[in-house]
Amino acid sequence: MNIVENSVEIRINIDNDDILRSVYQTLLVEMKGVQTDRGRAEIKLDNNTLLLIITATDFVATRALTNSTMRLIKTSMEINETLI
Repeated sequence: MNIVENSVEIRINIDNDDILRSVYQTLLVEMKGVQTDRGRAEIKLDNNTLLLIITATDFVATRALTNSTMRLIKTSMEINETLI
């Protein structure tokens, strides 16, 4: 049986370098073990852009991983904006 994977790529531009690096470091720690039988998430840093790549075996897992990761990003950015 061939498993077809769904993939989502999200790019988020963050102009403030301090916030960008802080959010990135936070996500690295939080997403370190985010890999299941149904999907995985990874984060990369490209200049002033966070690159989020979600890959999953079905749409439900894709949506769940995307929503969870976006909530982490939103929370991390809110905390950093408050502190900086």
